[in-house]
Amino acid sequence: MAKTIKQIIDEVKAEALSFVGAKRELVKLEAIEKGVPAGIKGVYYLIMAVVGLTALLFLQVVIALLFAMIFASDLLGAYDTVSALAAGFGCLVGLLLLIEFILLLLKKPITSTLEEKIISAQLDKLEDMEEKEAGEARRETATVTMVADVTDVHGESVIPGTESPDHPVVEVHQFTDEDDLQGN
Repeated sequence: MAKTIKQIIDEVKAEALSFVGAKRELVKLEAIEKGVPAGIKGVYYLIMAVVGLTALLFLQVVIALLFAMIFASDLLGAYDTVSALAAGFGCLVGLLLLIEFILLLLKKPITSTLEEKIISAQLDKLEDMEEKEAGEARRETATVTMVADVTDVHGESVIPGTESPDHPVVEVHQFTDEDDLQGN
């Protein structure tokens, strides 16, 4: 049986829509694949920069206090106070540099773990959206009314939807949420 031009156009249209949908999904997956690692690395480097700049700021305070110790007199115990402050800020700088060093050593485990968690969460979110869209598509498909030219046993054309004894109306069960829960 030869296909009509309308059937061919409908098939091409359906394939084009399928291609566009697949392309859209591919773009989403590529965005997740490339965007998440870049975002994780950006946040990681931002944290490293903040900790490093804070350490640099306190290092400057330590240097300033060391210069103050040089000029501090022993009057009223100023030398001891300035040296205690310098030691305290020096310990803080050491702690911040230790944090920087630990973050630097654990870069790979930290970033890869976060990437895996975020990517899996994004993929789960996409799957949930696809399931929701598929359910909505089933509901839309179930509520579409189709008109067809039906011929009865006597060769007369029957138009569905007309209510007469010669033309009975056939009712078709529509998809409901309860059917989805029961697996029908």
